[in-house]
Amino acid sequence: MSSPESPVFHDPHGRRWRRVRRVWLALSILVTALAIVFIASVLANPVLPSFNLRPIPSLPHSADLKPKAPNLPAKPSERKAKKAQIELQHALATTKYVLPGKRRAHIPVVPPPPTVPAPIVPTTRPLSVGFFINWDESSYESLKRNLDHLDWVVAEWSHLQDGPNPLATDIHIPALNWIRLTRPEVRILPMVQNLVDEQWQGDLLARSIADEAHRQTLIKALTSFVQDNKFAGLCVDFEEPPTAAQANLLTFMQELHTTFAAKGLLVVQAVPFDDPDWNYKAYAAANDYLMLMAYDQHWTGSDAGPVAAQDWFEQKLITRMRDLDASKTIIALGNYGYNWSDSNKSMLVCELP
Repeated sequence: MSSPESPVFHDPHGRRWRRVRRVWLALSILVTALAIVFIASVLANPVLPSFNLRPIPSLPHSADLKPKAPNLPAKPSERKAKKAQIELQHALATTKYVLPGKRRAHIPVVPPPPTVPAPIVPTTRPLSVGFFINWDESSYESLKRNLDHLDWVVAEWSHLQDGPNPLATDIHIPALNWIRLTRPEVRILPMVQNLVDEQWQGDLLARSIADEAHRQTLIKALTSFVQDNKFAGLCVDFEEPPTAAQANLLTFMQELHTTFAAKGLLVVQAVPFDDPDWNYKAYAAANDYLMLMAYDQHWTGSDAGPVAAQDWFEQKLITRMRDLDASKTIIALGNYGYNWSDSNKSMLVCELP
């Protein structure tokens, strides 16, 4: 053991220093070699095998990789229109069964079949007649649902007007096409009225049938309308005629029936259920069918009450049928109601075709 006064790390022969120097020299050589290998691997190109591949012209070039400025419209209105167009295209791509909207006048008319099936003439039940109106979309939906149960469709497609042409027409093309494609044997009878702007025009009716010339002009227009569209006949709904025009109206119906009968066309007339000014027996003789409008016991402007009470309906029907042939009489029922108020005025609240 060394004395306590001698240094612990004293190396009088220099052996420790020689060892340290050799270690540092070896580490220096190793680090230098690693640095040379690293620099050489960075600067030298690797030796890769050649695959002899043909160049593909569709691959992007370096110029294509540069970001391009977006092609945006300069004006705010153009940007808004461009955005709306993109949104529309997206909506069309995600929406099924998109059909372009068309006006009824632009819808092509389905022609009647070359040979129209014979009309159904029921023998074990009454005729089933449905009324169609243009101004209520539910009427079209009702027609599609109930067409299988109808023998006739009476459509509100014409009315009187002043001028050289006494007849204004408005055919609902989708409804006409539906009937012709679904049940062409159903008889279509357009209705002609003296209703203009929701008002019965008694004076207009009186002028239209005032003499032989006016009556024949109207009959010619009605005949062309029915024949050109291959309809089965006509339903005449002239209401509130002046009392003085009753004789001319009856003459008109007689002349119309004579003209239509020669062409194999039906004439049906809608008449009020109970009006002493109407000669029901004479009108029945001037028509193929007489249609009794069995409603309006009370109406807008009258005292409050039912549209057609059961006792009123039964009594008036018994009275009418004393002069009419049941096989040539059609009963029209009103499917609507009024909301009566204390001011003695009524409001129509429900009307179903």
